[in-house]
Amino acid sequence: MDRREHVFFVGFVVEEIRRFFKTKEIPEVRYNQFSFAGSCENAPTTYWIDKKNEFLMLPQTRQLMAEQDLIKNGLNAVYMMQTSYRDEPRAGDGRHCNQFLLCEMEHLNMSLDALIDFEEEMIRYLIEKSLMYFKKHNIGGKKNIARLQYLLEIEYPRVSYTKVIDMLNERGVSINWGDDFRSTEEQFICGMFEDMPVPVAVFDYPEKLKYFNMYEKRDKNQRTPRAVVECCDFLLPFAGETFGSSRREVDGKRIRYRFYNGTMYKQLKQRLKEREDVHDEKTAEKIISNAFEPYFKLFDKDVYERAGFGMGVGRMLQFLLGSTTIIEV
Repeated sequence: MDRREHVFFVGFVVEEIRRFFKTKEIPEVRYNQFSFAGSCENAPTTYWIDKKNEFLMLPQTRQLMAEQDLIKNGLNAVYMMQTSYRDEPRAGDGRHCNQFLLCEMEHLNMSLDALIDFEEEMIRYLIEKSLMYFKKHNIGGKKNIARLQYLLEIEYPRVSYTKVIDMLNERGVSINWGDDFRSTEEQFICGMFEDMPVPVAVFDYPEKLKYFNMYEKRDKNQRTPRAVVECCDFLLPFAGETFGSSRREVDGKRIRYRFYNGTMYKQLKQRLKEREDVHDEKTAEKIISNAFEPYFKLFDKDVYERAGFGMGVGRMLQFLLGSTTIIEV
């Protein structure tokens, strides 16, 4: 595929993503403000705005903005297609970028199973539309077209993080419960179930690896007493983790506890203490509390069941093209 064909295909996929949400009657929104909660799980990778006495950063995710929009304005669901900014030390390695197009959705009254169904439907939709595009324009490569056609017809495995850890160790991959998957391990996982690598939905990750408002499972009868959250990473061949998603926590006290006792809070305090206008830890704590408390208070009196995901568009394109490197959009 030459540069011209590549540009047209990228534009086609972006429009098909929008068309998919239109079929679901989910509106696209934009949040253009700087964010106090711009990071996902890793606060040190945020780009901070050096403006005196203000706690601002370029957003990696607009998740919290979308959640508040749903709750305050009577919306059932929204999606966003905006740039995610990350001060990523691994940028340029073929897998990570400093900025990329991120598709996010937040949805009220959606379970984790329904969310995974939604993501799988979206993957299949984009495979089907891409196959039609490749055949119409005589591009895409016979091998890649055959691969996508196969993936359109099979079932996609859904397996817990704990089970995946067991399976990896059984196959000679040394990894401990609580470790995050590296890209090589994600590709190994995609190859464990069929004759060729397939999309795999891995759910229920350790709580310490994930965002503070993912719903922590409270089932005392689960296989392990170690804390896990109701989340799912959809791993795709070539691309690895492409969807990161979860059911969101509904209890205000629990959200606060997870935030103030988690890694993200410590990282934010450390970043703030490095600024000239923040002189001590108490000042840093006050700034963070003032920024996050309006969000926490949304859940003090009412329960809002909700779920959502973030999908890296470049990684989805990498999967569809069978590329060894991420597609920059």
